[in-house]
Amino acid sequence: MNIIRLFENLQLDHNRTHEFTEDEIIRIEKQVNVEKRLNPDIDVNVASQLTEALRNYPHTFYFLIQERVLYNFFAGTTYGYDRFQTPVEADNWHEIQLFFEKYLLTDLSFFLEQKIADNQFDAVKEIMEYSHFFPEEFLHTLQRKAIQKIEFAVNQLMNPASTSSHIDYCKTSSFFNFLSQLTSPEMDEKVKILLNRVVDIYNSNNKHPQAGSIMVAMASYRPFDEDLEETLLGNRNVVLGKSHSKKSYFSSFSWKTFGIILIILLKIAFAANRCSSSSSSTYEPNHQIETTVQEAPALDRYYADMHFKIDSFKVFLTHFDPAKITQVKPIEKIVTSSNPFTTFYNDQVSSAGDERFQRIQNKTNYDVIVLENVIVYDSIKMPAKAFYIKAKESFQLNTSDYNKRILNFYVGRKLASFQDPSRHYFIDNHSNVEYRFTELAPNAKELIDKDCRFEGPIELREEKGKVEVFTKEVRSAVEEIKEVAAKN
Repeated sequence: MNIIRLFENLQLDHNRTHEFTEDEIIRIEKQVNVEKRLNPDIDVNVASQLTEALRNYPHTFYFLIQERVLYNFFAGTTYGYDRFQTPVEADNWHEIQLFFEKYLLTDLSFFLEQKIADNQFDAVKEIMEYSHFFPEEFLHTLQRKAIQKIEFAVNQLMNPASTSSHIDYCKTSSFFNFLSQLTSPEMDEKVKILLNRVVDIYNSNNKHPQAGSIMVAMASYRPFDEDLEETLLGNRNVVLGKSHSKKSYFSSFSWKTFGIILIILLKIAFAANRCSSSSSSTYEPNHQIETTVQEAPALDRYYADMHFKIDSFKVFLTHFDPAKITQVKPIEKIVTSSNPFTTFYNDQVSSAGDERFQRIQNKTNYDVIVLENVIVYDSIKMPAKAFYIKAKESFQLNTSDYNKRILNFYVGRKLASFQDPSRHYFIDNHSNVEYRFTELAPNAKELIDKDCRFEGPIELREEKGKVEVFTKEVRSAVEEIKEVAAKN
């Protein structure tokens, strides 16, 4: 039994839990004591937790019991919509996570883990819609279990002698809806591996029912990677006999790894002061779903994990619908050189000997946050610090601490903490959503993905409606060409 089921058994007023006075809570305590004597199934700890929750978390308690799905799940009831008040907006979702962890996690964990083990993903659909309120550690556990399900399916598909019924869950949209509630760059990579294998089987025999059914179901997955989403939808259309998507997933080889190789090649070819970005390749489609089965190079696991985290943070900063943001709390005070983040890009950088600086001049009408990544062991990209630069101001980046670094630029206006339907949040040390620009530059997504290795002074300027990054040397060369052209 949990506190919500006990609350239901006591038949307390659903509409006043956030208004209970201390005298009313004391009366509830007495009522609970009477019920404990009559009903031995009432756990002593749950009884004390109920009054504790009513005292310490009245608004969170009220929010949860007005959510029909949550209330019916924890209370074991089947009430209709008319039983509940107009949905209440969550004003402190971090507190809701804490509430789950303290009072509801045992029942929630038992239910979800059992259903996942039994591959009953239809049964978890409604409760997983509230996954953004689950404790982070518990979400991580669910993600690992979900990834294990994908890996098991891949292994089964690799073994011709295996029984296909063991992975029937992959033929259901409910499984991929479940994955969508736990989406992450790492999950995307696992889904791509599964996709590669399924496409291989499909292309070898278009009538293979297992592969076709899985590809139709996979279209229900909502990834971080927009190209992957388009590919999943396109592959579904091919299986169902509809027109082919304009893009097709081309390889299990990580595009991030490709981007790193590309940077190295460009540096060798052009000798520095170049800026490159990782991007997905496209080509003319044909009538067959194509994939290249190619093993990705073995990368250090620590590097891979950190790359996922960096990419997740970039997605958090830029992939949201400005029209759907809520709970906006503008930053109270911030000046150039400040670091607005506390959970990521907050490593302390130590100076080493002679100080060297790299001037970064923001000549745009947007504010800029410089994301500094350092390269360790020649290949591992590690987040270091972030530096805020107001519009029309400059900043001197200390470059004496590391020899190798990559910079990414986050550009926009009106820095604030806010919520949005994506639910992929980073939380600061005050239990608030980390700051983001509520208004992004037109090419903010492209710009933050560019890995810049400029050695000299940097300028950010607006060119044809977009923000572009230049070095002083590049700008001088351009200006010189213009001057020569003008004279001629």
